[in-house]
Amino acid sequence: MYGAIEFPDCIQVTNDRTTLREFVYPLQQIQSSDTSLFHEQATLASRNDAVERFNDEVAEIRNTVSRDYFSLDEYLRQITGQVLAAGILKLQVGMPFMLIRNYYSKFGLCNGSRLIVTHLLNRAIKERIISQDPRFGGKEYIISRASMTSREDVSFTMVRKQLPLRPCFSMTINKSQGQTLKQVGVDLSTSTFTPWQLYAALSRVTDVRNMIVLLPLEQRTTDNVVYPEVLLRPPMINPETVPLWPVTIPRTRALLIENDGAPEQLRPFGYLSSLESEQIW
Repeated sequence: MYGAIEFPDCIQVTNDRTTLREFVYPLQQIQSSDTSLFHEQATLASRNDAVERFNDEVAEIRNTVSRDYFSLDEYLRQITGQVLAAGILKLQVGMPFMLIRNYYSKFGLCNGSRLIVTHLLNRAIKERIISQDPRFGGKEYIISRASMTSREDVSFTMVRKQLPLRPCFSMTINKSQGQTLKQVGVDLSTSTFTPWQLYAALSRVTDVRNMIVLLPLEQRTTDNVVYPEVLLRPPMINPETVPLWPVTIPRTRALLIENDGAPEQLRPFGYLSSLESEQIW
């Protein structure tokens, strides 16, 4: 079931991917050596393929030192997955990337941590943590290859030894949760999967004027995805056959809630409940 959500005039909307990219990463700034641009700016998308496409576009524009890192599974490098790094990982100095597994939690190197490449070594990289937490932000560490295991989309257990990294000029909406950004582009050319995903994407920015949304051609709306099975599902417990209050539990553990002198009755999940004890306010 889909309903339409129309974006208000205060939110910038575009139908052009280039406009979205240049809003978040202006061309002159992205080619400079100043990596602070990537600390609080990113584009968000609901699907991994959209994220990878945007990361490739921005990486091609940047004119900086780069290096390819190959995984050890030579014949299976084209296989990708949620928990697997790319078989051929192209990294650049100054590139933002994200850890895709816990590496060293004690030092802030956790799954989802954002980092900046500072040096490209033969079999490892040196990076700087992007974090608003003073305990971790700005600290530099060396990250080497690690073994990652996946059973997704294949009939066998896939083990890949590679740097546990993924470029994050762009990131999925799920990975952006808990982060606060100053400049955000949201790719809604493909609708989100759930309503909370849309909420999470639009609430990452500190100022709505610093956000732009990519929509399909000639549209200013996006789908509000609702699953009717959830809304129309009957109560899991039949109130007629289940006692209101277990006789083995003292009623003094409950609290009375009054509204203008009248006891308030609560109706969660369609069945009647009442609370009995001293008034709490």
